[in-house]
Amino acid sequence: MSRTTALDYIEVIAQAWNDTGAIIGTVWTNFTEISAGGSVSFEQESITNGRNGAVSDYSVVLTT
Repeated sequence: MSRTTALDYIEVIAQAWNDTGAIIGTVWTNFTEISAGGSVSFEQESITNGRNGAVSDYSVVLTT
């Protein structure tokens, strides 16, 4: 899917939870001035501080 309009701002919040529902990691980033049809990407090595095996659920939320 391609956008036909530019975006001034995108906020990305990713969170990971363990099996008891506790948040064990969060990462936040933002991007500005994304052109029409453009794309952005981000990579986070680990948001769980070494507790990757404990992740039972996660979410990634984009807000414009």
